[in-house]
Amino acid sequence: MQFYVLLVISTVLIFGLAAWIWLKTRNVSFPLGLALIYYLSLYGAWSIVTDKLGGDSGKHYYYLEEKLFSVALDANYFYSLILYSAFIVALEIVLLWMLRSSNLPLSTKRPPLWISHVTILTISTVAVIFSYLIVRQGIADAQDVGKSAYDLLRRGTGEDTSSLFTIHQILLRTAAISSALGFVVYMCGDGAVLIRGKATGWIGTCYVVVLGMTVWLSFVAGYKSELFVPGVAGSLFYLANAARPRLIRLGVGAIIVLTGMWAVDLLRFVPLSDFMRTLGDMKPADFSGVFQFATSSNESFAAHFSMYGVLAHHVPITYGSSLWSFAASVVPRLIWPTRPEEIYEYYARSVSATPGQGYTIHHATGWYLNFGTVGILLGAMLMGYVWAKCYKGYLNTLRSDNLGWRRVLGVLSPWMFVAEIPTLMRAGPETYKSLLIEAILIPTVVLSLAVRRDYVRTAKSARVRAASKEQLEFGVNVNPQQHVEGEVS
Repeated sequence: MQFYVLLVISTVLIFGLAAWIWLKTRNVSFPLGLALIYYLSLYGAWSIVTDKLGGDSGKHYYYLEEKLFSVALDANYFYSLILYSAFIVALEIVLLWMLRSSNLPLSTKRPPLWISHVTILTISTVAVIFSYLIVRQGIADAQDVGKSAYDLLRRGTGEDTSSLFTIHQILLRTAAISSALGFVVYMCGDGAVLIRGKATGWIGTCYVVVLGMTVWLSFVAGYKSELFVPGVAGSLFYLANAARPRLIRLGVGAIIVLTGMWAVDLLRFVPLSDFMRTLGDMKPADFSGVFQFATSSNESFAAHFSMYGVLAHHVPITYGSSLWSFAASVVPRLIWPTRPEEIYEYYARSVSATPGQGYTIHHATGWYLNFGTVGILLGAMLMGYVWAKCYKGYLNTLRSDNLGWRRVLGVLSPWMFVAEIPTLMRAGPETYKSLLIEAILIPTVVLSLAVRRDYVRTAKSARVRAASKEQLEFGVNVNPQQHVEGEVS
């Protein structure tokens, strides 16, 4: 009974604070992001407690107990729930503190940036083609030996994985996110309030083709994240960029993304030789599983197990090994094969996880293994700080006249952060590298390259003329360069 009491109290407190954050910001990205964090932290606990007390939750996570360790409703599990709850609550308190003054008068919004759809399409197309070329042989080998591409490639952990696998992942993520964000700009049309682009009919067709290429490669290779991240980031960006968001259009897009993730989860271990036949044998009734996917997915258990495993196995603290691993990660493993291991590898070895299969470690567990209980609070504070800074940067961008990469960064970073939360929550502190490079830097660079230079020159000239006119009319010493903040970097 004490486990249910703890879960009820934690859930009420977490969702109460989430509601408070929503009231302060009125931005859907915060309740969505916090719901994802709760899902990956405590949602699975309800099923585990139910099953261990003699009930039947209907969830299928028992294979994890065979590959990792058995979970018991003991003091270690009770403490792990406390630590997960403390992590989320501490994160929410940091958000509340940093966002205590986040209101933005609508009158301060600036005109939208203009981008070139051709530039985005060119970059996305080149990226997805090279991404495919890197793993083409692996996909062909999977076809020949009767395996699924996911089983053979194993997301970079299998023996047959190409040494360029990381580059393949980055290129595919570049293509997926860039084309998704560009398509959102296209869909917003003349009503875009943040980023706008001149589009014709063929532009929309090209976006559909490029997005189809990224979806196909993600589908065949078994990558759910390459559907989820662009889907969530694109949806949140659409809500921010559209003057009048069409919720029906948004809902259809969400169902498409969810259906794609469900299908990938269902077929990722199907041999490529049987792939099309299995797909063709699916009946309309089978698609009812789409709506059970989120509540029944094992994603809510794998990372959740990690804190209990660390406590039950009395795994020693590493005193900041992730910081050294993060610093060393700037050197590619191709150049430094023996570079310091990530905290996940230390965790998997310490709990004697069955080799040959990928597992996940909860973000809070990663911080705990580095600095103990204090580390959990440090990790929560850092995550809350970064999230709040991304959102405050977005608000500041709406007030700014900047026309360069800083404005693109401000416009995109809060939505990309929320989309990256599942990746962040299923790895240790080292995953901030992925957040900075794949989720924030790459889309910022691509859209910055797409900003139309003729628009920048025209806007800067207009500001200089306005500043000169102000100087003549009011007789004050106004430096026109002070009004031109939008230097293109």
